[in-house]
Amino acid sequence: MVRLAVALGLFVILYFLGTTGLKIWLVACILCVIAFVVLVTYHQNLHEKKLKLEALVDINQNENKALNRDLDDFPDGKEFNNSAHEYSLDLDLFGPSSLFQFLNRTCTTSGKKRLADILTQVLNNPEDIYLRQEILKDLSQKVDFRQNFQAAGSHVEEDPSENEALMNWFEEPNYFSPKKVLNILSYLMPIILIALFVLGLLVDSKFHSLAGIFILINWLIWGAFSGKINSIHFKIGKKNGILNKYLMLLEEVGSQKFDHPHLGKMQSIAGQSIAEIKQFKKIVTRFDQRLNIIMGIFMNSIFLWDIHCVMALEKWKSKNKDNFKEWLDVLFEFDALNSLGNFTFCNPTYSWPEIKETGLNIEGEGLGHPLMKSEECIVNDIEMGKKEKMVILTGANMSGKSTFLRSLGLNTVLALIGAPVFAKKLRIPILKVISSMRVTDSLKENTSYFYSELKRLKSIINALEDGDQLLIVLDEILKGTNSEDKLSGSVSLIKNFLNFESLGIIATHDLELGKLEQELPGQVSNYCFESTIENDELYFDYTINDGVAKNKNATFLMKQMEII
Repeated sequence: MVRLAVALGLFVILYFLGTTGLKIWLVACILCVIAFVVLVTYHQNLHEKKLKLEALVDINQNENKALNRDLDDFPDGKEFNNSAHEYSLDLDLFGPSSLFQFLNRTCTTSGKKRLADILTQVLNNPEDIYLRQEILKDLSQKVDFRQNFQAAGSHVEEDPSENEALMNWFEEPNYFSPKKVLNILSYLMPIILIALFVLGLLVDSKFHSLAGIFILINWLIWGAFSGKINSIHFKIGKKNGILNKYLMLLEEVGSQKFDHPHLGKMQSIAGQSIAEIKQFKKIVTRFDQRLNIIMGIFMNSIFLWDIHCVMALEKWKSKNKDNFKEWLDVLFEFDALNSLGNFTFCNPTYSWPEIKETGLNIEGEGLGHPLMKSEECIVNDIEMGKKEKMVILTGANMSGKSTFLRSLGLNTVLALIGAPVFAKKLRIPILKVISSMRVTDSLKENTSYFYSELKRLKSIINALEDGDQLLIVLDEILKGTNSEDKLSGSVSLIKNFLNFESLGIIATHDLELGKLEQELPGQVSNYCFESTIENDELYFDYTINDGVAKNKNATFLMKQMEII
């Protein structure tokens, strides 16, 4: 409103200046213009601050929802779902109500992709895992930094193709820089034109006619290279938004003090980039002047503006090509790690797992599902590897078998990416997780459900034969065949697994598999989840027990629902 008042006052002052000619009105006019510029700048700063505060409000409101497992306002990462991946589909890593949706707080497209890669590519040595743990401990305490980073990144909507276009341009060889004659002409022609205009004003107007000829020459030069210029502008032009976003994020990184030396090193790399990216942004801004038709024609007619811009861009690229990808890699790594730091901060009851360097056994105490609230989740203990290599897990429908499998699988993945786990204690060796819980058929690949399951089981055998140390998680295998064939195949498969260095857990309704504990003592153990029926009511305690399940509930449930 003050700015509007100043603008209206300026019109009044101009009226009096025009009618009286008094110098006092000229001074007032200049002061009004200065005040208007100051107010515009102040307004822009307030607008930026308002946007950031609104973003911070949204971030904290959404975090409160996430603590109550209301995840609808968060991207679910369904684009990363891959049925061929060893465990992501089975363990609900991506999609609605997934682990990714629970912990993702990224604000860049590439950071989001980096987080998905972290979740699907576990670390394979204890040193890297412990390094990640220490990094997350540091980031978890930097609440203001994490939220300011996220808020700064939320200002600009990002087109996923923009970063790809930038990186493609960096891979292209310079086209204009090697053209020395063109480089000379880009400076010589404007000097000649300006000299001709000045001579036309001071000496003879005939020089203006000669200037027209040189303008025509500039048009010919400009036109000869317009196709290549347009191609470069397509990749680089109108990137101010994304460059400004990257710049703000890098400045957030540069302004923070980190305790961990690895984060300090990343911060140092980010700090080196700020001045250079500001320069890059300025060149892109100048290049975008061509989008104004009048300005573009005038600037190119006199100064060969586009050629100067592409020359400056290629000079910048030659200087920073090797560094630019490193700068962005640091930025996207921070973006992904911030999500895991936030996950650490928001789950203070979670523990840091111990990574065993020797032995093939898992010890879990108070293990729960990460997507369940700590105060509502019934936790279980599990120990695998000391007295068996394979666990047969039986239980009635809805008793908790599949949830437990996912609890074990997800916490194993979290442990092996260096994140805290939903457990009071977890000791685990380096393992490769492979599951078969949610195999689907495929019309595209012309494969049935049963054949898809066989392909997954074959991939497990291949990994074992390659010498990988596995955690095998299976849920009701060989469902696509008759019960006798299923039992025979399951027994043979389990015996085959026992020939290799691996741990496995198989949930099943087939109680006959429980006999393997007696047949293969020290290699197979039975655990179960039970249900009870009391006073015509069905109860579950969701607690794992030794032995084979004794109770059934399918017929009871069908009667309750009046199906039979």
